[in-house]
Amino acid sequence: PNHLAANHQLAQALDRLGQPVRSIRFRQRAQHLSELVTLLRGLSGNPRYGNERTEQRVRQVVELNKTLGRAWEAVAWSMFALQNNQSLQWPQDYLKDLRPYITKSDMPRTVEKLNVISSIDLSDLPVPNWTTDATTQNPTGGVAQSGFGPIRFRNDAVATGLQFNYYSDRAEEIEASRLPETIGGGAGVVDFDGDG
Repeated sequence: PNHLAANHQLAQALDRLGQPVRSIRFRQRAQHLSELVTLLRGLSGNPRYGNERTEQRVRQVVELNKTLGRAWEAVAWSMFALQNNQSLQWPQDYLKDLRPYITKSDMPRTVEKLNVISSIDLSDLPVPNWTTDATTQNPTGGVAQSGFGPIRFRNDAVATGLQFNYYSDRAEEIEASRLPETIGGGAGVVDFDGDG
């Protein structure tokens, strides 16, 4: 229930099936999850999302978590707000309201009663068939084959005169990085006429 892309894609699928009324709640949930991600990125210090740790932003995080049925997260952020300012009343109100949903450690991460999409019945939709035969067989019954043969990669860079130099202007050693900072990217320059 807390996967942004899954909620968004389910809303799109329901729209394509001619069920726009049923898609609304999934679209709203995806929107709330997107807002939450943006707020959390800002609170974690990412300057692209505004890195001010204001009481208003923390309160929005608490409210979104409650709306999404994420009682554990809403309580944790309420406690965070109280640690920063013990005179605040709103975090205490949230703690009182959400306490019944976190009394035991094995209680669900997403509270069904607070989760608006839990009331939507999708049992009339077809169930996918994930068996091996259904996914690897072609219509004639044999295993699907590519007309191009097996795909292979080989490094012909040196033979073609291509030289690769990696340069990083980072002076200090990286101590920690987030996933989007580890999966690559960059820029390349190709000197086709070889004039440097």
